[in-house]
Amino acid sequence: MKYKIFIILWIIVIFILSSISGNALDKVPKINIPHFDKIVHFAMYSILQYLFILKFSKTSCKLKLTSFLLITGIFSVTYSISMEFAQAYLFEKRSGDIFDVLANTTGIITVIIVYKFNILKKLHLI
Repeated sequence: MKYKIFIILWIIVIFILSSISGNALDKVPKINIPHFDKIVHFAMYSILQYLFILKFSKTSCKLKLTSFLLITGIFSVTYSISMEFAQAYLFEKRSGDIFDVLANTTGIITVIIVYKFNILKKLHLI
């Protein structure tokens, strides 16, 4: 149950961070690292996929691992695209960016690949 809560909370965190007005973001000190925002996108969605994997690894889910990773990966990518559309059309002074979607998707796929090769288990992160 606690992993469901973490997943829901993280989805809410992503929503809040994605919906912050551009006016408010103008007041945040800038970090002078090239493409830092893409690193943040990669991290946010990597964490989301990691939480899904933690949920799966701690339950007796009847889904096969590959099916689970595919379903959660599709959900995460779809959520990512939805947030970019919302930034483009709903949120004030925000814009959608295909490169944000690519960073998000790269984070999701990276976690799936790392998990499939048991790297997380070898590092004792699961």
